[in-house]
Amino acid sequence: MVLAAATPNNLPQVLGLLARAHRRGHFDATPTRQRLEVLVRDDRTKACVATVEGHTVGFAAVGALGLIGPPSTEATFTDIVTDDPAEERPLVDWALANARQLHLGRTLRTLRGSTRPGPPGFTKAREIWRMDCDLTAVPPIPDRGDVILTDYSATDLPDESWVSAVNDSFTEHWGGYLPWTVQRWNDRMAPSFDSGLQLMARLQQECAGVLLSGVMERPDGGAQPVGFIEVVGTLPAYRRRGIAEFLVRSALQRLASRQVSRAVLLVDGGSSTGAADLYARCGFRQTFSYTVWERGLKG
Repeated sequence: MVLAAATPNNLPQVLGLLARAHRRGHFDATPTRQRLEVLVRDDRTKACVATVEGHTVGFAAVGALGLIGPPSTEATFTDIVTDDPAEERPLVDWALANARQLHLGRTLRTLRGSTRPGPPGFTKAREIWRMDCDLTAVPPIPDRGDVILTDYSATDLPDESWVSAVNDSFTEHWGGYLPWTVQRWNDRMAPSFDSGLQLMARLQQECAGVLLSGVMERPDGGAQPVGFIEVVGTLPAYRRRGIAEFLVRSALQRLASRQVSRAVLLVDGGSSTGAADLYARCGFRQTFSYTVWERGLKG
């Protein structure tokens, strides 16, 4: 086996490898070329391709970003994908060596479908669930006369207010929440993004919660495009008051109006906030489970 740095030239072979991994249950959907390009080009990430007699048989990346999930202050992310699990060990050793050089977190973390075994030397830490909602018959939004709903396209609030709302909602989030910056917000709100799907709920003019969503391709074998709900957060002072459910139901209505037939989200299966139960009340059902695997980076 030969390990060499991943480059834009060998991304087609890597995408084929990831598609095969999706079919085996490693991912809930094949990671997109765009996500892979971001990973390979990020200066905080290293990526390599494994070949045997010129054939691509494995891929590994290690750094601040992963193919699945948000960045973290506690962990360095790795993705290790092979056609044959017996060929995984050299890529695990490569990932450990490079993670220790990057100094991005005290643990090495990876996500893979819960039906798949973890990498050698890793232990289970958490479960992340994918949940889907059928948008062909969306229930009405509950009447909340006390809540003002606004979206990014119809507000004069500065970007800093949106960023603060997201960060204040997730300070206690498991896994080492990495706060958003205005730059990250601006990158996300590129001209092609639908600003009408970024929602804020306010009570007496004060921000109570925020939801970020979009319409995108998610290669999972189902109808495309899908509505992807990326962030649902309630500020601590307004929790247990139905704000998150109001935001989710409002987002589902807006996604349905854009001729999207289904919505998808990822949720921490071990969260004590009751988020999964909230989504179930809104019509979501669990369709896939990721196991979060971790390994310490001491030494």
